[in-house]
Amino acid sequence: MEALFCGYGPKPTTTEAPTQPTQQTTNRETTTTAESSTQPSQPTQPTQQTTTSKPSPTTTTATENDCSAIFSIESEDVGSWHGLVTLTAETHVQGWEVKMTFTERIDNLESPLAVVSGGGKQWTLSSKSFDDDLEVGTVLELRFEVYYSRNSPDVINIEFNGDELCEEGPPSSTTTQMPTLWRVRILVAGMGSLTSLCLRILWVGNLCLALTTLLITCKLPSEL
Repeated sequence: MEALFCGYGPKPTTTEAPTQPTQQTTNRETTTTAESSTQPSQPTQPTQQTTTSKPSPTTTTATENDCSAIFSIESEDVGSWHGLVTLTAETHVQGWEVKMTFTERIDNLESPLAVVSGGGKQWTLSSKSFDDDLEVGTVLELRFEVYYSRNSPDVINIEFNGDELCEEGPPSSTTTQMPTLWRVRILVAGMGSLTSLCLRILWVGNLCLALTTLLITCKLPSEL
């Protein structure tokens, strides 16, 4: 009571708010690292195929002219022969030129009736001042001497002022055979196939012989 009158009253009641629990937020950061190691693809190299073809025989066709109607060999010696070309003027000719082609290279060509030029297989005989005028129907007998050091040449073409006088002969064919190396390869391949066949036949024969021996061996005891 004394306490009430002396100014001492009951202590005021203080209500404290309840303490909220502290929420601890933990942010977990997840770092995902995607490493992509992509190797660059190498370009595909094209495949090169090597093809070996077998050489086949080749045939070459050539045409040889026939000049026998206007050309002939009058005489022949070692390393030379004396030839004659007979020409008839169909029109009036003022100056003429004869071109001749040989099958072989010659060393020299001479004629008392013409000026000679050329070399190898091609030679030209040109008229001189005393025989360059030919009337119609005039027969020109052109004689000349051929010198050579190899095979005896033959005349395969004659031109008179640009006109070919030799006749076209039948074609002659030349066949080139396949090289010997390919023949050997074909022969070896054939022998290899034949050897393989013989080995197979021998193997089958040995197998049959073994089976026959086995049957005989198994049959004899039963008969005994």
